[in-house]
Amino acid sequence: MRAEGHHGVKDIHGVKDICGVKDINEVKDICGVKDICGIMKICDVKNIWGVKDINEVKDTHGVKDIHGVKDINGVKDICGMKDINEVKDIHGVKAINGVKDIHGVKDICGVTKICGVKDICGVKDISGVKDIHGVKDIKS
Repeated sequence: MRAEGHHGVKDIHGVKDICGVKDINEVKDICGVKDICGIMKICDVKNIWGVKDINEVKDTHGVKDIHGVKDINGVKDICGMKDINEVKDIHGVKAINGVKDIHGVKDICGVTKICGVKDICGVKDISGVKDIHGVKDIKS
């Protein structure tokens, strides 16, 4: 599934495996994220639970309430983080700004820029996604 040049994304449910995603900003409501590795820029992140093991973190500004963090390696530039819980296994993530409430997200690899995303739940198999802005109603 490739979604390029889509604006106003809102409601993506059952997302599981998002690889090579680029340019997703203003993500809101992402819960139960697993496997976040090599993160470089996370700004204004809110509500991430169960995060374990954050290593090599550089430039973390205004971080608030990080609970149970597990295995976050090579993280760079995390600014204004609030409430990061249960995050697991996110690899090669770069430039995540204004992220709020990410629930049940699994296997996001090589993500570069996620901006303005709202309500992504239970998404399955999104590979090589580039430039998704303001996407609305994408359901598996």
